[in-house]
Amino acid sequence: MRRYVWREGGLVELNMAPPEPQVHLLTDAPFEGLQSTDGVDISSRTKHRWYMQNRGLTLAADFTETWAGAEKRRNDLRENGTDPRRKARILEAMQAAPHKRDEIRQKAERAGRDFPKGDGLWR
Repeated sequence: MRRYVWREGGLVELNMAPPEPQVHLLTDAPFEGLQSTDGVDISSRTKHRWYMQNRGLTLAADFTETWAGAEKRRNDLRENGTDPRRKARILEAMQAAPHKRDEIRQKAERAGRDFPKGDGLWR
């Protein structure tokens, strides 16, 4: 039986069919029959997670925040022209390898870069 309602100056037929379900079920279908390259059964999310953790592996998706931070640092470097952590890294390298201080200083001078001075590290 059809039903009608009056809308905006005319009759409009009502659709009485039940709405389509909006539930999206997560299943292990993408993992069905899946094996690792060394032959281990990873045919469920649980098995896959266990396999990855057991072997110290990770997925690329686990690094999205890391990559986003690196992209921000790259953009800052492009805009400002300098890396705010550069001097700290130079000092750290010189302290870690005191026998290479002269080499580090010469490379910085050849590159026309500013490098930290007056901190007691230069001979």
